[in-house]
Amino acid sequence: MSTPAASVAEIGSASSVGGLLLSLLLVLGLIFLLAWLLRRMPRMNLAAQGPLRIRHSLSLGMKERLLLVEAHGETLLLGVTAQNITCLHRFDTPLPESEPGKTPFAEMLRRGRDQAANTQS
Repeated sequence: MSTPAASVAEIGSASSVGGLLLSLLLVLGLIFLLAWLLRRMPRMNLAAQGPLRIRHSLSLGMKERLLLVEAHGETLLLGVTAQNITCLHRFDTPLPESEPGKTPFAEMLRRGRDQAANTQS
């Protein structure tokens, strides 16, 4: 009768090890998923109210980009590479504030919707 008790103990320990491995894989998968999402999401500008603000960013390659930066009321166009940052232009007058969400595509979509609404009425 000692054999069935030993096999029950082995089954219990095997299922707990399996559950432990499954939990570990689930946590690791969640970590990798969150890391992937953070890379894909646009950067949130948490310091937008401070003295330094990125007004616009344009990617030119894998590690090259143009940044339009506002610092203490002065607007700068910066070229950023993996090795250095270069000031390409200093604007004499402040640039007008752009409306968020007003892209050429959004404007064309709005016009198309307006035209479709006018033809249906």
